[in-house]
Amino acid sequence: MHQTFSKPHWFLLVCILLLSGIAIVPRLPLLTEPFVGSHLFRQLQTLSTIEAYANQGVDLLRPRTNYMAYPGHLLLEFPLFQAIAASLSNFLKQEPLVVTRILNLLIGLLSAGVLYGIARHYYDSSAALIVAFAFLITPLNLMYHVSTLTDPTAVLAVLVATNAYLHLTKPHASFRWVWPFFAALVVSVLIKPLYLLPLALMVMAEFSTALIKEKSMWCGFAGWLNHRKAVWIPLTFALVVMIGWLNASSLLSSGQDVTSHLGWSALRNPSFYITITLRYLFYIQTPIALLFTMLGWIWLRGNTPNNRMHWWVFALLPCIYYLLFANINRPHDYYSLILVPFVALASGGGMQWLLETARTHANKVTAAIAITSFLLGSFLYLCNYWLTPNTRNRYSELAATSQGLLQPYGWSLVLVDRDGPFELNEYLGESRRDIVAAKLGLLDETMVRRNTLPVYEPAILYALQQQYGEVIWFRGDIDLEWLNTRIEAYQGNLQHIIVYMASDPALVRSRMGGYPSVYDDEKLLIYQALKQGLE
Repeated sequence: MHQTFSKPHWFLLVCILLLSGIAIVPRLPLLTEPFVGSHLFRQLQTLSTIEAYANQGVDLLRPRTNYMAYPGHLLLEFPLFQAIAASLSNFLKQEPLVVTRILNLLIGLLSAGVLYGIARHYYDSSAALIVAFAFLITPLNLMYHVSTLTDPTAVLAVLVATNAYLHLTKPHASFRWVWPFFAALVVSVLIKPLYLLPLALMVMAEFSTALIKEKSMWCGFAGWLNHRKAVWIPLTFALVVMIGWLNASSLLSSGQDVTSHLGWSALRNPSFYITITLRYLFYIQTPIALLFTMLGWIWLRGNTPNNRMHWWVFALLPCIYYLLFANINRPHDYYSLILVPFVALASGGGMQWLLETARTHANKVTAAIAITSFLLGSFLYLCNYWLTPNTRNRYSELAATSQGLLQPYGWSLVLVDRDGPFELNEYLGESRRDIVAAKLGLLDETMVRRNTLPVYEPAILYALQQQYGEVIWFRGDIDLEWLNTRIEAYQGNLQHIIVYMASDPALVRSRMGGYPSVYDDEKLLIYQALKQGLE
């Protein structure tokens, strides 16, 4: 560990806390808005489970979500975060949405504190503070630390496990770190197993270093097992839990398999590499942080072998992560959240080197670095925010129309006409690439319609205040035989059939004539569902 400067660093700490507050405060007005941020589909899906838990009680093995037919539940990850958010909501008597967003914001701040502790294993206090600050103002964190997703919890668990691992590998390590290490590992494998890759690579790096030191590979292997029992035993148990959980979740879930998105077919598509490169440069690591990572190569020369190996893990992690989990990362930018703290650690090497070369002006230099990083990171986030379409106007009209017509937390089947008269902005959804292309005139409405879905299914359901239901896309006409099959899946619990934005409302009215009409206008048709369907 590098020697800490003798001068107090209150100035630097105050600057970083102040700028971190500036990064957080602009997000506070978003706490009560359900339709903001990226990947609304996943956010509202998770939020629907939290609301179901808050209203009907926690059932950890049967988490309900807002697009599964009765008695549908989706068990992609162990719903620990959802259960905590729902329990806090009931305890505080506050809306689940607000509680969930605040909880994720606090988890993000706590993650920054744990990351500071990790950085202190490699750098002095000034560089460690800047690493934590760089983590907070990274655009991807600014986007998702106020979300309703479970991913910030998984990131925190991995950071706690990493910090405990570093303490366990110290000379004369205290075994009191075994239990935090074990607990964080179990939480990680239950929520997001692939997020443990950085820690797995760190363990492999240390293991490889131990083998290299010994003349006999067997002696090195046996010696490592003997000295690292507090590491490999919890890791082995966590691996067993992970394998058991993946199998159990696939059996318990009435939705998709948790492993269905894994694969490598995206590696054959050139657009994958363009997307990932842009995501890395503008969402995960700001250009100035990338410069610090490059400067870290100079810092490496005076470090221990173990520090050098870990730094290379931090620096090369994005390449390894994206190659191993290509398919799931291409459409889901929030799966990159686990990279942010470790990329910040890689940039810490350059920060440490810069501080060591300017010891007499440490406070001024570090403050300038913090301010520059904050301004650049905030600018990138604001650009991202400005390019995101205003979704609240899109759904508020639907919510206002349906309010009073439908009972909250009822059962509905929403039919959406794929060729309906959707506006271009509805098709753009959350795709910033399409938004920019449309603004520049590179895409017209026909091209956008051909390649995208018009609206996000959970957003429709949420706006219609239906806690449970299912969204089905149809084109032109409605297949009544198929519709009856879907109605039977609800086992008599279906209350309403909602047809949204039909391209030919007259045709839909004629086909749905056997169902009592509840509401009828040119954008929204609501019918009372008959338990037996059409005769």
